[in-house]
Amino acid sequence: NRLYDDVLKLATHFHQTYGERTRIAVIGENSYEWILTYFAVVCSNNIIVPIDKELSAPDIAELLKECECHTLIYSKDYDDIADDIGDIIPNFEAIAMPKLRGYIEAVEAAEWIKTDKNALASIIYTSGTTGKSKGVMLSQNNLTAATNSSCLSMSYDDKNTFVSVLPPH
Repeated sequence: NRLYDDVLKLATHFHQTYGERTRIAVIGENSYEWILTYFAVVCSNNIIVPIDKELSAPDIAELLKECECHTLIYSKDYDDIADDIGDIIPNFEAIAMPKLRGYIEAVEAAEWIKTDKNALASIIYTSGTTGKSKGVMLSQNNLTAATNSSCLSMSYDDKNTFVSVLPPH
């Protein structure tokens, strides 16, 4: 329930702040705030761009420029990288994950935002093992189909129910 409420409130904040179709990147270790950011961006009718936490600041800046992303939400371990990217990309906005709680608490009335399930929802960059990393563009339908397929391929019981997503970035 907490995640659901936080997602709706943060999505409302993102929708009010950025409108729709804005590309927002996220970087950090696996955490509640990382998942919250991912879901809230997608639910706000914006586009999430998960960034591989192993990349250097110049590589991250190159990906962000390529996908026209000017906002990065990052965990505290990436303060220096966020600063470096700000020096490389003009008009760049970096938001530390601890600030998200304040955004959530400031929303008085969360709204469910109608989204287009066929529109771009996420750009996930490949590892680049066969060359330069490329952005894979996914819709909400793509994300839903992948989730449904994962659920169908797993068996569940009352003692050991889990969902594994590797890696979140």
